[in-house]
Amino acid sequence: MKLYKKFILTIISAVLLSLSFYELGFLCWISFIPFLAVIYYCNNVRQCLLFSFLFGLIFFSAITYWFTVYTFGLWIPIIGYLIIFSLIAGIAIYFIFKKISWPFLRIILISFIWLAIEFFRHRTFMAFPWGVLGYSQYNYLPIMQLTKITGIYGVSFILIFINASLAEIAIGIKEGKKKSFKYIVAPLMLIAVIIIS
Repeated sequence: MKLYKKFILTIISAVLLSLSFYELGFLCWISFIPFLAVIYYCNNVRQCLLFSFLFGLIFFSAITYWFTVYTFGLWIPIIGYLIIFSLIAGIAIYFIFKKISWPFLRIILISFIWLAIEFFRHRTFMAFPWGVLGYSQYNYLPIMQLTKITGIYGVSFILIFINASLAEIAIGIKEGKKKSFKYIVAPLMLIAVIIIS
């Protein structure tokens, strides 16, 4: 994948994810696909860090812009702090893609890695809950009912799980793997269970 395409896809991914927190929660179900594809095709760790930084910069700037109402000087270090978590996520996902060849295991690990990062970001001494994926679904009652059992992190897990599954399908199609559509089965079953319950 060419460098300019990686830039474009990263920006698209960050913008879609940002918009999902502004009355467009349905975008969160697909917003990570371009970013995950970019990380998959990164040539090295340095490139992974670059695109993870860009993704975090756009996303966290978009969801914390209201800090500028109070003080611009506070907003910059807050974004810098939050970007650390996107860098950690990017590196972890990069190594999952590079070291693990079984797509289903990659889907599970990416989901748990993202969930762990959200949890620690939410629970650290600065405790920033902004950008927790589950909150993007506040308008969708059937999905949010899951929080009675799992809390908001259960919704986040489902969102990243489905994004990771769809990303594996997209990557598989690009690489000519005909059986990659099988990775849609688990997400569809998961959605069906949520809607039925």
